[in-house]
This record gives sequence, C-alpha cells and structure tokens, in this order.
Amino acid sequence: MSETSKPIPANSAPKIPEGPLVSALAGMPQARAWAEALVDDLALYKAGRLAWSDVDPGCVLHGPPGTGKTTLARAIAATAKLPLLATSYADWTRGGRYGIDIINSMRAVFQTARENAPCVVAIDELDSMPSRSTLPPEHPVTHSIVNALLEQLDGLNRRPGVVVIGTCNHPDRLDEALVRAGRLGRSIHIPLPPLESLPKILAYHLGSDAGAFGDLSNVAVMCVGMSGADVEQLVRDARQRARRAARSLRGTDLTAVLEARYGSCDGETVRRIAVHEAGHAVAAYRLALSDTITVTLIPGRSSSGTVSINPRGQVLTRPMVEDRLVMLLAGRAAELAMLDGPSAGAGGDKESDLARATKLALLAVGSFGLSTRDSLLWHGPADGGDALHLNRYPAAIVDEVRQMIDDANERALMLMRSESRLVDELAALLIERRAVTSNDIAGLARKLDSGAMKRDPNEPTRDGFENFERTLQELDNPAPRKLASMDWIVEELALFPSTAQRFASSEIDREIRATHAKLGLDAITRRRGSRPQSGLRRNRSV
Repeated sequence: MSETSKPIPANSAPKIPEGPLVSALAGMPQARAWAEALVDDLALYKAGRLAWSDVDPGCVLHGPPGTGKTTLARAIAATAKLPLLATSYADWTRGGRYGIDIINSMRAVFQTARENAPCVVAIDELDSMPSRSTLPPEHPVTHSIVNALLEQLDGLNRRPGVVVIGTCNHPDRLDEALVRAGRLGRSIHIPLPPLESLPKILAYHLGSDAGAFGDLSNVAVMCVGMSGADVEQLVRDARQRARRAARSLRGTDLTAVLEARYGSCDGETVRRIAVHEAGHAVAAYRLALSDTITVTLIPGRSSSGTVSINPRGQVLTRPMVEDRLVMLLAGRAAELAMLDGPSAGAGGDKESDLARATKLALLAVGSFGLSTRDSLLWHGPADGGDALHLNRYPAAIVDEVRQMIDDANERALMLMRSESRLVDELAALLIERRAVTSNDIAGLARKLDSGAMKRDPNEPTRDGFENFERTLQELDNPAPRKLASMDWIVEELALFPSTAQRFASSEIDREIRATHAKLGLDAITRRRGSRPQSGLRRNRSV
C-alpha cells in the first residue's frame, strides 16, 4: 500500500506492529503469495513443527518508490504476530564516525533481533549500501561495512528465527554477495498497482468512509500510474478538503484533488491522446500479442495515456519482435492515419515509443541472435541510458535496425488504415470511460467484423492489411504466387517507400509488370510519390 514504517531504535524492545495484515494488501500478487507462505512457515516454526533451515530466511523486495515494500514487511510481522525491527542504512550512519559507528549500529540491530527471535528485520534503502564491485581497493573502511553486514546475514546459525527483508528501488546496485542463497537470496519485484487493484487500495485507505462511495472504479481509473503511497496521499488531501468545508468526505473531493494535481487538457489534445493509445491497443489485439490489455486516458498527467499488456510467450522470436515493433509504432501511425499528422508524443525520453522500439530492434539484431543477415556476433545489451549510442555499433547492425523500424512503421500504418473504424470507436469509448480493457476491444471488434457497425465502402479494410502482410512475407521468402492477389500493390505501395523499394527489385514486381503491361500501369518506382485518394478497398480490382 504505502511505506510509512518508522525506524525502531536498536536499544528499544521491538513490538508487534498493529497492521496491516497481508490479506489486506492489493496490487502485489507475487509478493503477497510469498508473504502468505512465509507466515504459514513461521507459524509452524513457532509451534516447533518446522526446522528453521526449512524457512525462507530473507528476501529483497524491489520496485518503484511508494509501492508498499516496507508495508509488506510490516504486514508479515503483524500477520505472523512477530516483533518488527525497521532500520535502514541511513539509520546506521547517524552515529557520527564513518565506519566503526555504522558497523556498531548494524551489529546492535541484529543483536536485538536475535534476543527477540523469532522476529522480522526490515532494512530499508538497501541499495544505499555500497557495492564492492564499484569501489576501488583504497576504500578499506567501506569494504569493512559491507563485510560486516554479510557477517550478520551469513548462514542459518548466525540468525535462527530472524527473517531479514531488504527493500530497495535499484536491485542492480546491490553487492552480489548480499543476494546469494542463504542471505537475501530471493528477489521479488513489486510494481505499481494495476488498474484492477486500485479500487481495493482506495477502499483500504478510505477505511470506514469507503461504504459511502459505492463503486470506486471511476476514481481508480484516474489513479492509474499512482503508487499505494500516492493513493494514501490522495485520500489524505481529500479528507483535508472535506474538513475545510466542514462536511463529510465525498467522491467529488477525490476527483477535485486529482484534477487540481494534474490539470486538464483541451478537447483536441484529449482526442489525439485517445487515438494514439487506441492505436497501440488495436495493434496489440489484432496481432494477438496479449490476452490482457488495459488502456487508460488521464489528461494532464505527465503520461497522459497508457497501454498495459501481458505479452504472450516467454521465448522471443524474430516474428514476435517484429509484431511488438508494430505495436510500439502503432500510436504514431494512428495519428498519421486518422488525424492531421503525428505529434511528438511517440518520442522524447528513454521510455518513449520510439526509444523502446529502437532498443528492441537493436537487442534483436545485436544481442539476441535474431538478425536475418547471418550475423551472430553479440554486441552487448542496448543499455545506453538516456540515449542509445548507435555510433558504437557496426554500420550493418544500424542498417538492419533501421530497416526493421521502417518495415514495422509501414506495417503499423497499413494496420491503422485498415482498422481505422475500430481505432475510432475505441478512442471514443476511451474518452467516455477513461479506461478500457481487452473485453471492450473484443466487443467492438466483433460488432465491426460482423457488420453490426456500418463501414464506409471507401475505408481501408483488414483484408488489405492481410494482403500487405502476405506480400512482405513473399518479398522475404520468394515462392510461387497468384498474381491476382497482388494487383492492389501497384497503387498502394506508393504509401510505403521502404517496402516499395524492396518490391521494385523483386521477382514479384517483374511478373506484375509483364502481366499488366497491356493495361498501361505505371511502374511502381515511378508511382512512389503519388498518394491514392483512399486506402485498400474490399473486393477491389485493377
């Protein structure tokens, strides 16, 4: 939920926290399952029915700030009815002298824990501890601090009955020896809570006031992207607003606080954001990238729209990479296909659509062995921080990455043109509800595919996109084909210069030129600059 645990001085007797209980926590299914199993094992250990060697002695909980890592440690202690010692690296540094005072404070915490075992020790800010791998040898005092903590954690006999839970935001900064088996060998990520968990988190913090609100789903939608601590602060601010008005808390207090915090956008901007996010969602749905898709629209937020998916498949293949690239570029493509052109919304920082697409393509070619140009050299991870330094990579790698991005962009544009009605309907629903799910997308798609929604006969169709997909496959893998299914490409490839360039030098182009020469069709290379009045049309003939 939130992280409000206060440090307990090492010289004071630790107490059993009042709560919350593990059963009350939402939005962290993996961590909660581990915590429930640990509580069961601790009960058996306390009853003398389980050896300490069979109990999970420690764990690192990591994730964004405010997601409830320290709260989970408190909940484990409260549910298991065990004392909690909450401490941190910052607490250990308050003694004054760097080195010996830190080590003494650390030892005092673990001595208190052993005296009060069984108990739980929660070490916050664990990533503040220096890692020996990043320190030069001339820092012997710092090495001694790390070694002292390892000594306290080392082996089951050093701390029987003491569960140690470390929390941090950056697990990659931890000393490797800290997270080996027998110390803090288990690592669990606690993400920002998903949409379906936010009503429960709101209800928890609203407490007795929750009953007056009824369904919290609408407010929860506006909280997407917030941590449990952010939700707690939201409720606190709403209560303060109600107190100033000398009345009880209302739902309007929550929405007023949110609107004051994030501001608002004009209708044109909201429409653009909705189309962009709907484009991502439709691509994920039509390419079957996920069974679970959640789209949110919160105008005024730094991230005004989000699309969350749970990707299918654990083994990444080249076709899967190519489909994910289409999904990442589909937001920009939807703007290009349906509005007056793209905005800068697809670019920007290292988490932008363009950055993620470039990084994924670079990983596929330079690290995953998924190059189509027979290159299996490993060039390292694409971890250039805020910028990918493409000049560090061979020109052949950069060229293939560029080709992958260009091809994905053209596929995305074709898909958005063929699915423009679905994107439009989904964008309208998103503006109305502020959040839609896989079920909503599937429902709209079924209506459209069944003909329940009337389609403009000049609109591009999914038939065209499927033809386009088959063409790309045939360009990469020449095989016998029926020219009748390819007639449309002579005009339509004018929209897609990268594919047109590949097409112009292919066997397919030569065959179509010869077959249709009597019709007087222009060569594809001379038509690239023209733009048809409309996209692909159903049952179209040349």
